[in-house]
Amino acid sequence: MTTSDLEDHDIAMELLLLCLGQALWGRLSTNELRAYWSLLEQETSDGITGEIDEQTLEEKRASTGRPLVPPRPRPGVTRS
Repeated sequence: MTTSDLEDHDIAMELLLLCLGQALWGRLSTNELRAYWSLLEQETSDGITGEIDEQTLEEKRASTGRPLVPPRPRPGVTRS
């Protein structure tokens, strides 16, 4: 995470959202993961405008280069 040019409050909020996102990501079902990647690909290919953070938009576009399949489950983690 890049923190240059960010205020302390913004850094704290980014870290909170990052941690929350990581915690929730590991609990998504296979169908939820597929739906996420599908929505992300559709959003970036449809030319949606108005992204508050252009860096985030570029990261979304870059991430759609990944295969649209869920990652391998971690040992001890089951998905429904």
